[in-house]
Amino acid sequence: MVSGNQSKKLSGYFINKEIAGVGYTTPAKNGTEKSPIWSGEWSWGAVFMVRRLARDYQKINQGAWAQSLNADAASMVKHMTKEVVPCDDGVWCDGGLVQKDGSYLYANKRFFIPWGWYANPIGATSSTAWAVLNDFDFDPFTLGGGNQTNFWKTQCKQNPPDHALIEKLLKYYEF
Repeated sequence: MVSGNQSKKLSGYFINKEIAGVGYTTPAKNGTEKSPIWSGEWSWGAVFMVRRLARDYQKINQGAWAQSLNADAASMVKHMTKEVVPCDDGVWCDGGLVQKDGSYLYANKRFFIPWGWYANPIGATSSTAWAVLNDFDFDPFTLGGGNQTNFWKTQCKQNPPDHALIEKLLKYYEF
């Protein structure tokens, strides 16, 4: 799991030595430490990708690697789903990334992203959408959301998907 550990080392955001998510790899101004930025959008994406990798490692009998990845996903979800603790100015101070209204912050602090925009500590559709996918166990990296999703049963009762077609596509694309 060298590559996974390197990814955590480069972009991991940690709380009490537990992986809480990911941020950006741009170093702080002194060049010796990472910027302490925690991205809701990127962290949710990491949760889903880590889960996907865990399933793939399980398929090739690498159970220890799968278990480690699943533990990382659970740790990230645990920390992100804690409520934001705002500072006196109303901006993130501590806690997780979910606000009282249920939206998730794009990032815990304002940060210039080298691609030309700012990460801001405000509720974001992108971060919140990933959290909704998590609530439905809907895997966006798998056609139809995967077999674990409860989305179709809870949200599409009147218009269920054609599971035979989804299975045929999964088989065709070797998922």
